[in-house]
Amino acid sequence: MPPDGGSFHEEGMVMVSMTPDAEITLDEEDVQLDDELMAAIAAAEAAVESLAEDYPAQLSQDAGTLADAMTRLRSAAPYTEEHAAASVDAFGVLHDIKGQAGSFGFDIATRLAGPYCEALRGMRQVAPGMIDLLDEATSTLCDIAAAAEREEFGPRVDDLLRRLAECSAPAGK
Repeated sequence: MPPDGGSFHEEGMVMVSMTPDAEITLDEEDVQLDDELMAAIAAAEAAVESLAEDYPAQLSQDAGTLADAMTRLRSAAPYTEEHAAASVDAFGVLHDIKGQAGSFGFDIATRLAGPYCEALRGMRQVAPGMIDLLDEATSTLCDIAAAAEREEFGPRVDDLLRRLAECSAPAGK
């Protein structure tokens, strides 16, 4: 930037102006995106839109995978490798839902999956009460994926989260 606080411009660069209040502004005439970049942006936007359209099916598939992990948790004896593997699988699916659902308009699924994911983090043995809650959460995730109006699940999700907090609380609290 020139010492007088004026503008700086070089061929192929954007005009940047600095006002006396130290605000930086761009000269719109100099902001040009080439056709190749615009095509790349359009392709990326189309890809995200396609993913968003496909996400209800992905959420249903993830909920099915979670249900399979729950079945394995119920059938495997506690403190066995099979039980631990099922717990890790349930954590992985919940972690995926937690990270992806909100990006595609399924904030309520993220809100539900996040705390359950955290409750399972590092857990090799899952208590029967937690398995029951995870079964309910899985069913709710399936219903959310199939529903056109997702916010109607708010009270159901709130109840599941409250019961998770009670189930996860250390004894004596």
